[in-house]
Amino acid sequence: IDQAIKKAEAETKRARDVAAFASEFAATSRMNQHWPCEQLFAGLGFDARSRRAMTEYYFEYRGKREISMRDLMDALIPRLTGREKEGDLYAVLPAYMIRNIGKYSYTHMITQLNRLDLGLVFRLEWEERKAILRALFARRGLDTMAAVLAEVRAS
Repeated sequence: IDQAIKKAEAETKRARDVAAFASEFAATSRMNQHWPCEQLFAGLGFDARSRRAMTEYYFEYRGKREISMRDLMDALIPRLTGREKEGDLYAVLPAYMIRNIGKYSYTHMITQLNRLDLGLVFRLEWEERKAILRALFARRGLDTMAAVLAEVRAS
């Protein structure tokens, strides 16, 4: 019973911390402010596996210990022109090159960013990136994320 109580308390604290981080970020909208990777990922409520993979296998590999929200967005859904090469899905979804990032981790991170209120500046840029990505996938005949993930994994 003690374990269950401690787990519930930890989850409640985590939810409060995520809400506080989102509120603070929304108030400032500093898209280029650099945060330690672990602090940013924990503040966004990413699970431990996603945090570790993004930190160790993506950002630290590139020599970055601190990143901005825009750096994170570039890793998940980079700024696209809509004229990217048809066959280059890794350029469109660079997170899929990361060791230990698969459809569940990727979906978890995207879902977290979609559901948090991170302010108008973030929301406008995030929605713009998603719209261009959806249009690119529609041109390729990929209706759902599942189809995209299947194609990424096959290539």
